[in-house]
Amino acid sequence: MPADEQAKEEMLQICSNYYQANPREERIIQEYRESSNEDQAIHWYTRNTFFFKLANQALRTEDMLLVYRFRHWIKQLCLAIECEHCKQSQDHSWTLYSGFRLHEEELERLKKSIGSLISINSFLSTTHDIAIARIFAGQGIIEDRLVRVLLHIQANPARLQSVFFADISQISQFPEENEVLFSLGSTFRILSIDFDEAFQYWIVQLNATDDGSDRIYEYCQLANYDLCSTSPMIYFGT
Repeated sequence: MPADEQAKEEMLQICSNYYQANPREERIIQEYRESSNEDQAIHWYTRNTFFFKLANQALRTEDMLLVYRFRHWIKQLCLAIECEHCKQSQDHSWTLYSGFRLHEEELERLKKSIGSLISINSFLSTTHDIAIARIFAGQGIIEDRLVRVLLHIQANPARLQSVFFADISQISQFPEENEVLFSLGSTFRILSIDFDEAFQYWIVQLNATDDGSDRIYEYCQLANYDLCSTSPMIYFGT
């Protein structure tokens, strides 16, 4: 069996073991086994199925063994984002938004790191539409010690060589979200953090940058995982 097919089967076996009592997910796993190809990686990501749940769990918890076992799909998704990125206009800067909830301690770490670099430890979903990002940040009462955060991201593809992002709205299951997906290993510089009194959330201004990409590559080499600049780590530096 070719190495890529072996990696695919290894990943699907883990998914089958995890979802063995879930007939719906088992059917989806079998569908992927029979019909998936590298051109559909983004489509499968947006279906919010077992890939999205398990792969993001592995990346966010820095479970390197599980990340390695998902190397087939992670590699395909990285390549698909890079391919879509190359098709898109490179002649203007993009303004993008991402809303979510963050623990207060993580926010404090960000505040102490203004001017430094951050690498998100998963695929980063953003949108052209700030209203959509506000929805994901949430409204009303939230859990204790959690805060609403809205990322404001500036990304100029003409000045970037190692940061790949793609408008996937024409591929996504949810085109109305106007989603732009950043690949793993994308790095950003934290410009400022301010509280928006009107909407009651923290605005984190980020600028996509190639700075720090060499450190991500070095980490992957040390980890000895052939994931092509897909480090699941969050790190801060100058």
